[in-house]
Amino acid sequence: MEISVKVKRLIKTVQYLLPFALSLALFSVIAAVNGLYPFGAKSISWCDMNQQAIPILCEYKDVLRGKANLFISYANAGGMNFYGLFVYYCTSPFNLLTVFVDKADMSLFMNVLVMLKIATATFTAYVYLQTKNGGRFSVLSYALSLLYGFSGYVMVYYQIVSWLDCVYMFPLFLLGLEKIDEGKSFIL
Repeated sequence: MEISVKVKRLIKTVQYLLPFALSLALFSVIAAVNGLYPFGAKSISWCDMNQQAIPILCEYKDVLRGKANLFISYANAGGMNFYGLFVYYCTSPFNLLTVFVDKADMSLFMNVLVMLKIATATFTAYVYLQTKNGGRFSVLSYALSLLYGFSGYVMVYYQIVSWLDCVYMFPLFLLGLEKIDEGKSFIL
């Protein structure tokens, strides 16, 4: 009896982790075909990502390592308060990974960062869909969650990586709003 409960939990865990893994696999195939890092030397970084996100994440890396101050930065504009940039660009938990990346490799790290955020968006979309269908297994839930993670919005706006945080938070936000609407909770 106890084994069947453990097996059911394992199946449920795999069922919920599969969209994340499928998303990573799909992104990996796209990266391999196009020679993108980690399967090549190309980066998906261009435009806003090169001009804004990478320099800000490099500065954030310095803040995390104690080499720069969160509240004042002399890296540009003759000195400015870095806290505003931190709140807008750097509050994602994924950005903590920058501490492990050399500044010279930050443009390549953008591939990994976008991949993780897309996979997380796929996962949270699946959580939402599973909640809506009563937790029953559904191939349609997998397909729809992958379509959400690789939606046109994500493909167009991935350059501003902080917006991808909104994409993976949105399904959880909807769940919270529905709980408030149903009277099951007073907070998200």
